[in-house]
Amino acid sequence: MECMAQELVLFEDILCQIIDMICPENENYITLRDLKGCKLSGSVFNILFNLNKFSNGL
Repeated sequence: MECMAQELVLFEDILCQIIDMICPENENYITLRDLKGCKLSGSVFNILFNLNKFSNGL
């Protein structure tokens, strides 16, 4: 993100957002069942793997 002149986002903040989006049964870990039951799982994968879509959403 720094190379793209984007504001840096702390991993802890991203993790908190992901947990809020998924609402896992146990906040200590996320299971496949949690992801399959979440309508926002596509957005979670964009946050983790697609920097362009993530930075455009900020």
